Amino acid sequence: MNFDQLEIIVEIAKTNSLTEAAKNKNLTVPALSQSLAQLERELGIVIFSRSRSGTFPTPEGRLIIENA
Repeated sequence: MNFDQLEIIVEIAKTNSLTEAAKNKNLTVPALSQSLAQLERELGIVIFSRSRSGTFPTPEGRLIIENA
Protein backbone atom coordinates (compact mmCIF):
# COMPACT_ATOMS: atom_id res chain seq x y z
CA MET A 1 0.00 0.00 0.00
CA ASN A 2 1.31 3.43 -0.85
CA PHE A 3 0.16 7.02 -0.55
CA ASP A 4 -0.91 7.24 -4.21
CA GLN A 5 -3.19 4.23 -3.80
CA LEU A 6 -4.77 5.78 -0.71
CA GLU A 7 -5.40 9.01 -2.62
CA ILE A 8 -6.97 7.01 -5.43
CA ILE A 9 -9.42 5.13 -3.21
CA VAL A 10 -10.45 8.36 -1.47
CA GLU A 11 -11.09 10.00 -4.86
CA ILE A 12 -13.09 7.02 -6.10
CA ALA A 13 -15.20 7.14 -2.93
CA LYS A 14 -15.83 10.89 -3.43
CA THR A 15 -16.89 10.54 -7.06
CA ASN A 16 -18.37 7.00 -7.08
CA SER A 17 -16.76 6.72 -10.51
CA LEU A 18 -13.51 5.26 -11.77
CA THR A 19 -13.68 7.54 -14.82
CA GLU A 20 -14.16 10.74 -12.80
CA ALA A 21 -11.54 9.72 -10.24
CA ALA A 22 -9.04 9.01 -13.01
CA LYS A 23 -9.74 12.37 -14.60
CA ASN A 24 -9.35 14.18 -11.26
CA LYS A 25 -6.06 12.40 -10.53
CA ASN A 26 -4.75 12.91 -14.10
CA LEU A 27 -4.58 9.17 -14.72
CA THR A 28 -6.00 6.89 -17.36
CA VAL A 29 -8.86 4.64 -16.27
CA PRO A 30 -6.76 1.49 -16.90
CA ALA A 31 -3.91 2.86 -14.74
CA LEU A 32 -6.29 3.76 -11.92
CA SER A 33 -8.07 0.42 -12.17
CA GLN A 34 -4.76 -1.47 -12.13
CA SER A 35 -3.60 0.41 -9.03
CA LEU A 36 -6.90 -0.35 -7.29
CA ALA A 37 -6.74 -4.04 -8.26
CA GLN A 38 -3.16 -4.27 -6.97
CA LEU A 39 -4.20 -2.77 -3.63
CA GLU A 40 -7.17 -5.12 -3.36
CA ARG A 41 -4.90 -8.12 -4.05
CA GLU A 42 -2.35 -6.89 -1.52
CA LEU A 43 -4.99 -6.47 1.20
CA GLY A 44 -6.98 -9.55 0.21
CA ILE A 45 -10.30 -7.71 0.14
CA VAL A 46 -12.63 -6.03 -2.34
CA ILE A 47 -12.66 -2.28 -1.62
CA PHE A 48 -15.33 -1.25 -4.14
CA SER A 49 -18.39 -2.84 -5.70
CA ARG A 50 -18.50 -1.86 -9.36
CA SER A 51 -21.71 -1.62 -11.37
CA ARG A 52 -23.24 0.39 -14.17
CA SER A 53 -24.77 2.72 -11.59
CA GLY A 54 -21.39 3.53 -10.04
CA THR A 55 -18.53 2.39 -7.87
CA PHE A 56 -19.36 2.14 -4.18
CA PRO A 57 -17.28 1.09 -1.15
CA THR A 58 -17.85 -2.32 0.38
CA PRO A 59 -18.13 -2.42 4.19
CA GLU A 60 -14.44 -3.40 4.38
CA GLY A 61 -13.59 -0.69 1.87
CA ARG A 62 -15.35 1.96 3.97
CA LEU A 63 -13.07 1.15 6.91
CA ILE A 64 -9.95 1.58 4.80
CA ILE A 65 -11.21 4.79 3.18
CA GLU A 66 -12.12 6.31 6.55
CA ASN A 67 -8.59 5.67 7.76
CA ALA A 68 -6.98 6.92 4.55
